[in-house]
Amino acid sequence: MTLAHYLYHTDWDIDWIFDPNVPTTSVGEGTTLPVPNALRTSLSWSTNDLLELGGTIKQGIYKKHWGGSGDFIHPFPINEMGIHLSAVDLQHKIFDELHKHKRVNVIEDNIKDPHEIDSDFVMMCAGTPKNFDEYDSRDAISLNSCYVTQCYWDFPKFNHTLTIARPYGWVFGIPLQNRCSIGYLFNRDINTLEEVKDDVVNVFEEFNLEPSDTTNYLEFNSYSRKNIFSEKVVYNGNAAFFLEPLEATSTGNADGINRLAYDIWGEGIPAHESEYVNSVLLDGVEAMICCHYMAGSEWDNEFWRIAKEKSTAKFKEHLTRNNNLSDILSKALYTDSYGHDYKHPVIGVGEYGQWGFYSWRWNIEQLGLTDTIKSMLEEIK
Repeated sequence: MTLAHYLYHTDWDIDWIFDPNVPTTSVGEGTTLPVPNALRTSLSWSTNDLLELGGTIKQGIYKKHWGGSGDFIHPFPINEMGIHLSAVDLQHKIFDELHKHKRVNVIEDNIKDPHEIDSDFVMMCAGTPKNFDEYDSRDAISLNSCYVTQCYWDFPKFNHTLTIARPYGWVFGIPLQNRCSIGYLFNRDINTLEEVKDDVVNVFEEFNLEPSDTTNYLEFNSYSRKNIFSEKVVYNGNAAFFLEPLEATSTGNADGINRLAYDIWGEGIPAHESEYVNSVLLDGVEAMICCHYMAGSEWDNEFWRIAKEKSTAKFKEHLTRNNNLSDILSKALYTDSYGHDYKHPVIGVGEYGQWGFYSWRWNIEQLGLTDTIKSMLEEIK
């Protein structure tokens, strides 16, 4: 995606250095609104290209068994959409389209130190780091493992992402043309893989899915790099950050890093300004995720008690040190449905994280957090 972005927006010659022996991780297959717009702009892709990837249009997120109303859909605007796609097929399709481009030089190598590359700029997309010395932990997020099962079908049975709270964490469902990817995210320090395998059967039965023997088990950390941006090297993808996929924000964040890097390399904006903007974006995504755990679920057990405690503390921290969050919450909770402010004057608020104020309002109401967050806002006045 970075290659496509810079081929479209610049006239630069680009070395595409990658190690073909490192497999693509088949995760991150749901997206938010920025990603289809980026693919349309940089690659001129249409719905037909999405179908070639086995993908589907994503009309929203179905949330089930959470606190508050319990079950609700977070709908996307009628004129916009996200997409579900195969991450492996996406990489292959972009490679097939661009590797012979006249301004692209493909080099098979494994880069250890991006500063040793002889080029003006480097976008480092080398995946999950081997150690985390240069990274901060995003420890408010209580998950560190995922068990994924592929459920094959003849056609998609729904057109939204599933986000289902369960006793040991939550389950995503990504509907593609020929399969539905069901992933159970949990904390291996609290619950076992065997417990998760036993419980995910309830999801297969509830949504009439036939599990296959194609499964995968992943362990992960939630983190962000201390310094993502500099005048020469910028880190992206899992080399820059990883936050759990509760709102499918990773590819949207990666697209944002591409744009912020261009501000430095193409427009001469200081690197620390892009660093600040991106840190606010990641904080916003973390706050979005924390809302769900603050609301809890139908279960009251060790996992959910720890998750609620940690997420509430982190949400309060973001609220007290970041005006962007308090501003958009004030607009979401103290304006009418048209955004007309009747209590707290808020000017120029667009979105925070990847939610606009309508999404903040809708999710807070449905998760039963309105009074809780209003009390927090009153506390920090």
